[in-house]
Amino acid sequence: MMKKYIVIFLVFVLRIAWADMVLKASAQPVLVRIGDPIEFTVQLTYPETLKAGLLLAGQKQLGPFEVLSIKPDSVDTFEGNFIRRFRFKLALYNPNDAFIPPVGIVTVSKAGVAETLFTQAIPVKFLSLVPPEAVDSMKIRDVKPPLPLKFPVKFFVIRGVIGLGLAAFILALLWYLSLRRRGVSFISLISPPRPAWERALEMLRSLTATDLLKNGEVKEYFDRLTDILRWYIEHRFGVAALELSTTEILENLRRTKLDVPPLEAEYFISKTEELLRRADLVKFAKFIPDMSIAQKDTETVRELIERTIPAPKEEESEEAPAKTDETHGASAVSN
Repeated sequence: MMKKYIVIFLVFVLRIAWADMVLKASAQPVLVRIGDPIEFTVQLTYPETLKAGLLLAGQKQLGPFEVLSIKPDSVDTFEGNFIRRFRFKLALYNPNDAFIPPVGIVTVSKAGVAETLFTQAIPVKFLSLVPPEAVDSMKIRDVKPPLPLKFPVKFFVIRGVIGLGLAAFILALLWYLSLRRRGVSFISLISPPRPAWERALEMLRSLTATDLLKNGEVKEYFDRLTDILRWYIEHRFGVAALELSTTEILENLRRTKLDVPPLEAEYFISKTEELLRRADLVKFAKFIPDMSIAQKDTETVRELIERTIPAPKEEESEEAPAKTDETHGASAVSN
């Protein structure tokens, strides 16, 4: 009988204690867009004779809300009661209205009796970026046809033709200046090809008509003189010479059977080596010869050209009629 009264007394005391507890929950803001942080606070006021704890400690989800963080709870005292706060940071990633579900708080008395309290659900309204009237008016429309490309064809064609013409003119001018520098006339290019010795002698005359030696431009004079000789070797004998060194030219000449008598070929190669070696000294060793040497070398180049001009074949044309007459005479005697 005594135990029964003790239990009744304890339950009465606990009822009084639990009756002093106040559980509140708040959220700020309650109008949110996707991903906006929500400060959710649970506050419990309870007597000092009880212990309290949170049910969802460590959870990452609270209903449709994601728990971004949970701040350490704070405890204050007021008139013999504890005031304990639990602060959450939530976020809603669902574009719909939702409720923050009830959160449970467990209290335990000194006698070991536990009771769970729950907060009220808090509504949170989703705030769309698009106004409702705009959402209602949205309709799926067909894709518009591609717009015609306004390309000024005539503009680019005219300027393209002008640009090509200008480029062609510049190239032709550079080519013409190059021909003049080498002493080649434009008329000679469109006329039937002339023998190499005629063109070489013409280039040599053009060179001697210049004032390079009088003006002291010996290096330029020897460059052009040896260029004429190189050109003649390449076009007369078919031996590469324009882009080769002196040693390479001489090796090619010695390996090639020139269509001149052997003594003439030996003389041509010997004089060519002498001229090219002296020109190399002028070009690379800064050797400045006398004007008399330059004039002598000019005459040597002229001599080499003239000595290698093929002899005209006139004897064959004269012998042919004679043979014909002898044949007629022999036939007449036999008759």
